[in-house]
Amino acid sequence: MKKLIWLSLIASFLFACEKSEYLSEGNYYFIRHKGAAMPVWVKGNIASGVFLITVHGGPGSSGHEFAVTKSFAELEKDYAVVYWDQRFSGLSQGDPKKSSLSIDQFVEDVDVVVDFVQQQFNNPKLFMLGHSWGGGLSAAWLGRNNNQQKVKGWIDVDGSVFDSLEVQVVKNWTLERVPAKIAEGKDPKFWQYVIDWYQQHPAPKYSDKEPYIFAAALDLLSMR
Repeated sequence: MKKLIWLSLIASFLFACEKSEYLSEGNYYFIRHKGAAMPVWVKGNIASGVFLITVHGGPGSSGHEFAVTKSFAELEKDYAVVYWDQRFSGLSQGDPKKSSLSIDQFVEDVDVVVDFVQQQFNNPKLFMLGHSWGGGLSAAWLGRNNNQQKVKGWIDVDGSVFDSLEVQVVKNWTLERVPAKIAEGKDPKFWQYVIDWYQQHPAPKYSDKEPYIFAAALDLLSMR
């Protein structure tokens, strides 16, 4: 539900803004492939000849989330940025079959988007940025059919590539910081619960939600 609300807010923000500010910027396309109509928004410095293809997280999030951030606005000054919504995600349309919800199909979709950008913009220098689920998806694409030759570089932002290592790193990172939180005397019961939970789950699984809740709590406190 939170994801749906967030995507609704993104869509409302995009289409409530001045048309001259958003809808007329860059180039907007819909790539039709195996039942899906996937939006591809190319913005920024197209003349640079350097394109950054974004692969959003989720699954089910939206590449359009990047487009409204200050950090990507800065990137657009020097490079062209490709914001793409995957099938069943964001502002994508069409009527794809449920059977197309597979890693193989999503990897194929990445390849279709890459080929489209290459053909549409005369073989620019391509870089790829994958976030969260998109990090794992883009890594899967890079590992097939010599696809690494199609891009100059890959940026992984919080991507899930080695799940068992990731949960162990999150555990170590969290437990290193919890004693200081207990010493501060703020919410000691919660932080003790974190320690107790890890004692009961010495080998957490990637599917466990608790490690990421604990890490997010620490991360939010560090931003205050």
